[in-house]
Amino acid sequence: MLIHDVKQNSEEWFGLKAGKPSASGASRLVTPTGKPSEGLEAYAQELATDLYRGKPKGKNFRNEHTDRGHELEPIAADDYEFVYSTKLRTVGFMTDDDERYGASPDRLIGRSGMLEIKCLDEKAYLAALVYYTENRKAPPDRIAQNQMQLFTGEKKFVYLYYYSQTLPSFRIKVLPIKTYFEMLECQLDDVIKRRDEILIMLRSL
Repeated sequence: MLIHDVKQNSEEWFGLKAGKPSASGASRLVTPTGKPSEGLEAYAQELATDLYRGKPKGKNFRNEHTDRGHELEPIAADDYEFVYSTKLRTVGFMTDDDERYGASPDRLIGRSGMLEIKCLDEKAYLAALVYYTENRKAPPDRIAQNQMQLFTGEKKFVYLYYYSQTLPSFRIKVLPIKTYFEMLECQLDDVIKRRDEILIMLRSL
């Protein structure tokens, strides 16, 4: 595992991320139940296009949810350090040793863990809280991202931290799932192979 000390959402970060399967797109490789996703072909085409142009298509994408996350993330990280008496490390982009795929967790916790911060609106926050309270595990829509973060970073756990300025914040501990890793590894090989085939098509024109 390699850690690239670049600022997230910077030009360097986008350049490193271009064309690489990453945790943010992991649900397009493996479903929450650990099955192959039907989104692999479209994802491969998108990655090939990003690699060809040298930057992700969504480089300038933003909405109220992303704006909220960017604004509150440092506040949430400070809150986590205070509440749990721990020191966090900011990380830019992590890749496997061959730099084939990557992940951008919000923070690292010691040598063994990661932190993924979620600053949701109250409706989404409550939905996550109710799901966790009733099922004692992370909501399904977080499984793919968290598992690929763990797979890429070779860490033992990731904490999902749901931060709110108006409601009590809470965290969920997510552990590696061996069977999910096995499927993810296969799907990563397939999407990279398909990406490269499409890239050859583009460059032959």
